[in-house]
Amino acid sequence: MAKQEIMLAWATRLIDGDIPQGIHALGTPDGKRCCLGVLCDMAVEAGVIDPPTVVNTGDADRPTYELSYDGQHVYLPISVQSWAGLNSADPVLVDCPDDDHRHVQCDETGSQMNDRHVPFVQIGETIRRKFG
Repeated sequence: MAKQEIMLAWATRLIDGDIPQGIHALGTPDGKRCCLGVLCDMAVEAGVIDPPTVVNTGDADRPTYELSYDGQHVYLPISVQSWAGLNSADPVLVDCPDDDHRHVQCDETGSQMNDRHVPFVQIGETIRRKFG
């Protein structure tokens, strides 16, 4: 699959999917995903990486279980970045215009949008505009 096709498929999965949105982690064992975790799931389906493992990112007294994809549980592993044609573990989805750096949402990454509860539909539409 070509890189642009991967980006558009990711956008479609976010827009059309019925995926519960989570924050601060790629995914959780109960099925929640951040937008980056959705891309990791696609990489698993494509055979790029193995299925995620469950890791405790908390401590013994307060366990926090998250999914780890190819050794990463917060941002994209290098293997997924390469497959998708991205040059960052947390790609910028909203670029700030070169002449105006005063916008509140300038240079906003996928995880930043996700963690401030921007709905998957809106994140998917942003991905389509940027990579479509």
